Amino acid sequence: MPRSLAVLESLQKLDISRNYLDVCPTSFGRLVNLLDLDLKGNQLSVLPRELENLNKLVNLNLSNNNFEVCPFVIFRYSICSCIRFVFATDRTSSILPA
Repeated sequence: MPRSLAVLESLQKLDISRNYLDVCPTSFGRLVNLLDLDLKGNQLSVLPRELENLNKLVNLNLSNNNFEVCPFVIFRYSICSCIRFVFATDRTSSILPA
């Protein structure tokens, strides 16, 4: 993943699905205006704590990765009224209150 991506602070949507990523870059935590993050179809098993900084995030797709448990980071958002995330392999979505 290019390091230069993290300097795009005004970025609102990022789709890096199906890229065989096994690590989510910690620098994504600097994308503070991100609304939509699509990480589906990779090989992730954990998420970095830095994603807690994505206070504007509304949509988070984590389906079809290698998570054994639901990543803690999705429960830690405090500014969003809710987050729509996709976690299960059957593409079901859930709404989480902040």
